[in-house]
Amino acid sequence: MRLHYKTRSRFVYQLADNDFFVKELMAKYSLPDTEMSNKFSAQMVGKINEIEPLFDETPAMKDPSWKLINCKEIMFTRHSVHGFH
Repeated sequence: MRLHYKTRSRFVYQLADNDFFVKELMAKYSLPDTEMSNKFSAQMVGKINEIEPLFDETPAMKDPSWKLINCKEIMFTRHSVHGFH
């Protein structure tokens, strides 16, 4: 995505339309939910919910063409995250 290394992960998850890495690992290895994993999930969902609704109106969220292989339109992602971090 060529985002700045200090970009908050909540924006990366939103741009990529992916679930949290921990959730993917838990599903892949059939790990049980624990108190700490539920606490982590609730914390991450809270952070995702803190993203302003205007983020969904940014170029990268409205036009997914930047997700294509070898796409040179990296400005979509940077523009979308700028001002929200």
